[in-house]
Amino acid sequence: STLAKPSVPRRAVYDARFAAAYLSNTTLLIAVALLFRFSDFVKALGGDEARLGWITGIGTSGAIVMRLVQGNAIDRFGSKGIWFLAMMGYTVSIALHLLIESIDGPWIYLANLAMAGSLSGAFGASITFVSLRAPADRVTEVIGTLGSSGFLGMAIGPALGDLIYGWEGAERLAEDPAARLEAVRRLFVASTCFAALSWGSAVLATWGTRAKVPSARRRPPGWRILLRYQPGTLLAVSVA
Repeated sequence: STLAKPSVPRRAVYDARFAAAYLSNTTLLIAVALLFRFSDFVKALGGDEARLGWITGIGTSGAIVMRLVQGNAIDRFGSKGIWFLAMMGYTVSIALHLLIESIDGPWIYLANLAMAGSLSGAFGASITFVSLRAPADRVTEVIGTLGSSGFLGMAIGPALGDLIYGWEGAERLAEDPAARLEAVRRLFVASTCFAALSWGSAVLATWGTRAKVPSARRRPPGWRILLRYQPGTLLAVSVA
């Protein structure tokens, strides 16, 4: 006769940690969507569309740089620490916009650069944290489920932003530049609050977990790995 192997209980995938991660991603996307009127902020400070393009373009470079370094950083220090630092950076960088009184100078560029870079780090770390806790045969399912939080946040954020921005009435905002600036600043306050909530939820999701000690073996440079395993046509489609 053959002896049956004892069944090993599998850890639940959708537990309290996943719920906290889901809440963190949802509130993070609400914070992002509340700033869809960033162009109004630049215009209220006296900028035009060309200046807006430079500010957001330079800010986007922060996300690109973060993508190049965050993978190695997560491997070395764990997703928990990177997630915490990224969310702290994102929350603080949004709040810093409340101190900006002019687009003449480096501060709005630096704040936007930090905001985009830390946002990229938060996304990468949260996905890594959740996927590493899932069984190998359910990783795609878990990532897809977590991704639905983004759609939820993108649905709630703009509607909430319209309410916060326009409660004074469209006519007054159109006639009074100071009122428009004040309305945009309310969006930054609300976005900071949701980012802080996302940060706190990330702390709850990772509370009590420990990052794996990195191995002492030599690590190949990131650019070499990128050249070796680059997705080719898929990368071109993503760029398009």
